[in-house]
Parts: sequence; structure tokens; C-alpha cells
Amino acid sequence: MLIDSLVTAGRVAEAGQCADLAVRQGVWKHAFQRPLHYIDYLPPVVSYDPGKFWIAGYLQRHYAEILAEFERVSTADGAAFKPVEEPLVDRGGWDQVIFYEGRRRFQQVEELFPATSAILDRIPHEHRCAGVIMLSWLQPGTHIARHCGYTNGRLRIHMGIKTPAGAKMRVNQSTLTWQPGECLVFDDSIEHEVWNDSDEPRVVMLYDIFHPALAEADRIELMGGEYAQDQVRRSMKERGFRRLSLKSNGEVQVDLDRFTDLTVRRYLTDSGISTIELGADGELQIQR
Repeated sequence: MLIDSLVTAGRVAEAGQCADLAVRQGVWKHAFQRPLHYIDYLPPVVSYDPGKFWIAGYLQRHYAEILAEFERVSTADGAAFKPVEEPLVDRGGWDQVIFYEGRRRFQQVEELFPATSAILDRIPHEHRCAGVIMLSWLQPGTHIARHCGYTNGRLRIHMGIKTPAGAKMRVNQSTLTWQPGECLVFDDSIEHEVWNDSDEPRVVMLYDIFHPALAEADRIELMGGEYAQDQVRRSMKERGFRRLSLKSNGEVQVDLDRFTDLTVRRYLTDSGISTIELGADGELQIQR
């Protein structure tokens, strides 16, 4: 969205002005809480007592097993963690291993983390489909830019796995830190950002749950969200992709749909351009 794009570009003051305007126009009630999916009757509370959420206690009881398996897998298979797709990393690196995303379970991850997967599978299905369940790995020196989660209809649990001094999270005006084997519960639709200003990775178990004050009708709506295949289909249509394939060298090949292909060809031909590339700095690199 525009506000997050302005923040990513370093135009923080303009982002704040846009947020204030949206509040005046009734889009949100608070400039610090800007989810795309906004439920206006839910209170904007930064953090909650983890003792009031049984899932937090359940994860904490199994911390030692989860930690042991994480250490085994991360030592044996450095490729188990994949980069987070969202463009939120201001500096450093942010990687993840996803166990569940909505209603989808990832078989390859289950094979890599059988003990952790078994622990999660003992949680009833209706408590595993609020969002994402994953291990989140923040590299040393990383900063995740300020942003708001997709919906205020759920809360996010973080259980500390590796928690070096120098790792912290700001949620609105509150600063939160992690402890090994202990859970934080916070509303990730409220603006937050994360730092790992240490020389060690920060790793947490991230677990989304439904907001306790969420009405049943809204819970059903969130549970009925898109399957992963629906998300891919919609994304491909929006971007004009006809086919995506993974080549033997690991590169992704993209074939465009007919309309997008003709549009790109006409633009390149009429402009006398052979190659156009979007650089890491957001600037276009053009070869003629």
C-alpha cells in the first residue's frame, strides 16, 4: 500500500500525512493501526498477557523439543530457511520456515522438522488456520521497516527460540523483547518494526491466532480466505503471467500472457530498448 511504500522509500513524514488523512476520511480509527482488512469494533491493544492464551502455554511447554530440532536442522541444512518474500527488510536478512499458511500444510517442512510438526499437529485444526505458523530467523544487523499486518482480526504469538541481547521490537510506542522459551502476544496490525542489533541470529516461533473478541461471522470470513492456489492464480492474473517454471539452474522462467507480451514487445520496440531491469535501488537500468 502507499503508506508502506513511502516508509520503505524513506519518506516517513509523507507516510504519516497519508495515514492521518486516511483516519480523517474514516478508513481507520487510528493512524498507528492500518491493516488492509480492518474490523472497526476490535480494540487497538498493543500486547496481551500470554497466560490468557492456552496455545502460548502449550508452545512454551514444548520449547526444549522445538529448540533441539531447530539446532539440529539449522546445523545440518542451512538451506532449510528461505528468504521472506515481503519487501520489508531495510538492512540485513530475514528468513523463514513455514509450517502452516492458512489451511495449507507444507509437506517438505514436515519432513525436515518432524518433531515440531508433530507438536503443532496436536493442536486442533480450527486453531491452526488463523494465518501463518513459522520459524522466523532474523540475521545479525537486520532491521525490518515499520509496517502493519494484514488484519486486526488476529493476534500474533512470538515464542523466543534464539534471543540475543540487542534484538527488540517496537509496537506503536511500546518496546518488546524476547526471552528463550517465553511467549509474547501482540497485535501485528498495529505499526511495528524489528531490530537485531547483535552479532547472533534472532529466532522465534511465530504463530497467528484469532483475536479473542472476533465475532463468529468475521472468524468464518477469515477462515474462508484464499487457498494458496487461489492466491497464486490471482497474483498471476494481476501481473500478466501465463506460466512460471523453475529451470534446472534454479532460475525462475516467466512466460507472459498474450496481452502483456504484446504490450511489452511494443514498448521495447518503439523505445529502441533491448533490456530493461529494475535495480535493487528501485531505479530502472536500460540497455539499448
